[in-house]
Amino acid sequence: MYFSRWIGGPALCVLLFAFLTAPVLSAQVTIEGTVLDKDDNSPLIGATVAIAGTTSGAVTDASGRFTLQTDAEPPLRIVVSYLGYVAFDTRIAGSMGDLVIRLNRDVHVLREVEVVVSRIPVSILESPWSAEVLTPGDIEKVPAPDFYDGIGNLKGVAMHTSSIAFPAVMTRGFGKPNNRRFVQLIDGMDNSAPLLNFSVGNVVGISELDLLSAELVPGTASALYGPNAFNGILMMRSKNPFDFQGLSAQIKGGIMSSDGLDGGEPLYQASIRYAKSILNDRLAFKVNASYGRSSDWRADDYAGSVISANNPEPVLPGAPNFDGMNLYGDETPIQVPMAFIAPLFPDSLQPFVAQLPDLDLRRTGIPEHQLLDNQRAESLKLDGAIHYRLTDNLEASYTYRFGRGSAVYQGGERYALRDFTFDMQKIELIGEHLTMRAYLTHTDDGDSYNLTALGGFANEAFKPSQQWVGEYAVPYVITLLSGGTLEAAHAAGRATADAGIPQAGSPEFVATTDAVRRGLFQSASPGAGFVDDSKLYHVEATYNFADVTSGLDLMIGGNFRKYDLFSDGTVFNEDPMGEGSNERIGNREFGVFLQAHRRLAGDRLRLTGSVRYDKNENFEGQLSPRLAAVYLAGPERQHAFRASFQTGFRNPSNQEQFIYFPLPSGTLLGGTEQNAGSYGVYNGGAYSNASYLQFLGSQNPGD
Repeated sequence: MYFSRWIGGPALCVLLFAFLTAPVLSAQVTIEGTVLDKDDNSPLIGATVAIAGTTSGAVTDASGRFTLQTDAEPPLRIVVSYLGYVAFDTRIAGSMGDLVIRLNRDVHVLREVEVVVSRIPVSILESPWSAEVLTPGDIEKVPAPDFYDGIGNLKGVAMHTSSIAFPAVMTRGFGKPNNRRFVQLIDGMDNSAPLLNFSVGNVVGISELDLLSAELVPGTASALYGPNAFNGILMMRSKNPFDFQGLSAQIKGGIMSSDGLDGGEPLYQASIRYAKSILNDRLAFKVNASYGRSSDWRADDYAGSVISANNPEPVLPGAPNFDGMNLYGDETPIQVPMAFIAPLFPDSLQPFVAQLPDLDLRRTGIPEHQLLDNQRAESLKLDGAIHYRLTDNLEASYTYRFGRGSAVYQGGERYALRDFTFDMQKIELIGEHLTMRAYLTHTDDGDSYNLTALGGFANEAFKPSQQWVGEYAVPYVITLLSGGTLEAAHAAGRATADAGIPQAGSPEFVATTDAVRRGLFQSASPGAGFVDDSKLYHVEATYNFADVTSGLDLMIGGNFRKYDLFSDGTVFNEDPMGEGSNERIGNREFGVFLQAHRRLAGDRLRLTGSVRYDKNENFEGQLSPRLAAVYLAGPERQHAFRASFQTGFRNPSNQEQFIYFPLPSGTLLGGTEQNAGSYGVYNGGAYSNASYLQFLGSQNPGD
């Protein structure tokens, strides 16, 4: 099924048309040789051999051997590079079959690490922005199930791991697990879910066997990459099938142990990659498959209380309004004036009851492990790509990526992702100065559900809150009338109200929670499930005028993005006018940028400036400037001094713009005019929670 979707894309037809109509010439020059370490003559595996000014290149095999074919006219300038060695540059007059190249070790390794975060390939030492890089060598040394965990070892990075399958990158001290201020790109494609706006991490992403590098800017990058690159950006790049060919496979295994698991749980991951170049090195393809599985740990710390606007101070366990961590169904405050309770008692007792402290309650929370259907953490990744060289310096490609995952995700809410899918399609044209890219991402919720909703609706299914409060109030008042303490009165009330609620694991408990889990938000039989059938369309282009602006690298670029959102009324209100049908929600934005790069003082001083303008249809346009200077000192330019000024911004997420979700304590309502305006609360018209409670307390219970 996945293979048929891959070869059926319209973009592939375009590439095949280009392939059939473009002139395919026989290779005029063939260069074969070996790359060795100069000190001990050992072969260098994975060294890059490239023809300067073209996209033609090769990578050495396990014996250090390479074969390079091109139809470019000789003489050719050959550049050989390998991390930790000084690059070798030579000219070749024609075909050769016994070329031997010996590379010298370089003590200044940073000069060999190339980054593209500034949209211009430079060594990390000369980068105008502070950057951190995971190189292929670093990736091989990561002692973790996935290379993604190794990103946490980079300077300025912290990882929030709410699930073993879902680590979240955080920079600049911001600790939210759903970091919407940080952009992650996979071969130039944004991997955030369009509807819920969380990054899917490496659930759908690059297999470790196919990862070329991971570059991270731990500071703002809005001047080049637009909205939400406020805290930084992570760019993951995969291997080009022309340069990295052959079959490779990898299996990892281990045991995961934690206090929340009953003994050790097996953890394993398997990956396979195959790439091949054909048709005289004109056409290349690659396929990747990766699968990993383990068990998530249990979130079983129930001692602490959740701090929120309605609950700003810590509350001790056992308190009547305790909202415990990793407990669900206790989130909604139930505040009942005793004036409403008094009519339940004889007339002679009503004055006494009315003067008792008002009830400030929460339902009894259900532990997370009792609500989860399983602890499975799973990730399946499949991808394929076709690359075609139109000329020696112009390459077209089509890529399809598919990922399916199950995990427990911590965002603004706690989600159990079950067979959540994310697929990407991309067509791309890359030349010496031009880059054009268009891609589509699509998400599907699978059988995912929200744990907060599951706990709340399960409690309501076990016993409605109105009934629960009534059963709580009577023994509470009777205990106080009998001279009991306030603590004893609350204990008696909760014990009576919770009586009849099925025990965890019982057939009734399982049947009720399963039914709520299968139900949908805001449906006739409300449940914990939701619908996510959302898409993101993105096109962008950049051009570097370095060939026509002498001494100045001048780059311009721009992008257009459209969100196509659909939750079928479960998260967003796609029918705000009440016409009886849910319509997809669109949201559009665009951005343009200009960057100039100049080298001065004998190539020791590099000045870079950029400015970008971004506009979302729901917000005013934003201008993001950025300036940087790098000075290379020392006889070998081995010391770098960097100074920079940069700005960034974040637009409200799609959730913050369009959410519509009624709760017992109020309604979560996105703030855009097309959403909030439908309810008369755009730019005014809403009431605070405090004023609403004051209003309730002022009413006559008999009215």
